Amino acid sequence: MQIERELKEKEIVALFDALAVRFQAISEINLYLANRFNVFNYVSPDESKLSDIIRDLLDPQGDHGQGDLFLNIFLRLLKPDAVKMIGRCAVNREELTRYATNTQRRIDLLLELDGFGIGIENKPWAGEQPGWVKDYSDHLSRRFNGNYLLVFLTRTNREPSKDDARACKELANNFKTIYYEQEFKYWLEESSRNCRADKVRRFLTDFIEYVQDMGGTAMASEHELRLVTQYLHDHPESFRAAYSILRAWPDVVRGVAMDFLTSLKDALRKTLGDEWKIEQPAAKDILEKEAAFKVYKKPWRGRHFIAMQFDEPQCADLAVGVCKEREVPSIDGLHGAIAQKIGLAGTAYPPYWEWSRIVQEYRNWNSPQTMELLTKDAQKALDHFVSWFISLRESIEFRIDSVYGSGVSE
Repeated sequence: MQIERELKEKEIVALFDALAVRFQAISEINLYLANRFNVFNYVSPDESKLSDIIRDLLDPQGDHGQGDLFLNIFLRLLKPDAVKMIGRCAVNREELTRYATNTQRRIDLLLELDGFGIGIENKPWAGEQPGWVKDYSDHLSRRFNGNYLLVFLTRTNREPSKDDARACKELANNFKTIYYEQEFKYWLEESSRNCRADKVRRFLTDFIEYVQDMGGTAMASEHELRLVTQYLHDHPESFRAAYSILRAWPDVVRGVAMDFLTSLKDALRKTLGDEWKIEQPAAKDILEKEAAFKVYKKPWRGRHFIAMQFDEPQCADLAVGVCKEREVPSIDGLHGAIAQKIGLAGTAYPPYWEWSRIVQEYRNWNSPQTMELLTKDAQKALDHFVSWFISLRESIEFRIDSVYGSGVSE
């Protein structure tokens, strides 16, 4: 048993050493080719800008100069019989839902065809507002006399939240979910293949590469992935070592996340004092969707709290902000007080978030880049998150104390 363990360790070390040399060579080549550079990295995580790009590509009058080529391919993907309805197509952004219960909602994208409408809710990152499916479908049904399709565009393996799942089923053929990593990527690939303008084709190529890793969690660049694939093909004796590394990855992520959160808990306890309660997710739960790290004053009893929460499994899509229990009413002026103190616009996602923002630099803890930041440069990361909690505390403490009490003797 000991001999077998030593052999496996040698295999893994040999694999790491061999690939490290090749990765270094790619890094040197990248100095001249800039293979990692992608203009779409500057869009993430701005859903509004991404919707603007999609709108321009779908617009037959767009600057891409390809007429209705991209729109035709998109319609064939969504609803083939809608191609004949293109006519004088209009592609609009943020359509106001005049016929909905909540008339302040806006549909991200609306395609107006001849007698047919396609509304697109673009949500690759942020959560959806509860009730959006019914509100959007009511609006589209009224406007297009029942001839419409409501589309949920998001990342792979994500569906509308449970509050809207029933409404989706009731819409049947009037509702469709498409994924960036699947149908949307296929649309981009087909558009690129048929595009006649080199400049636009290069743009689409960047878009395709970006879509393949919208969450920023890819193990390596495309060149590095090809290198690993080729190495394993040429050295089949390394398959077992590679598989062992693959299986170990979730445990590595769990260990890094738990170690960092424990350090953060210790740092915050020293900073905030005994009147604050800090709840850290258990190791068995840290890789689950919506795993949260909570901080609140004891008199608040967790009804309102400052939170760091992973909105996707595997420690991905980290948001920071102020949350509340579902049944607890929002506190007037809280959102504005946070925005004023932080100096940044935040987003409220009822029924939980009062104010939230994606932590872009540390967004996905299952990516090698972020894991390196959390370990190799841990103090900088700790200072970053402690500053978030302190700023949020300073912006909300007085208002929440006025509702629940401060716990401090008069």
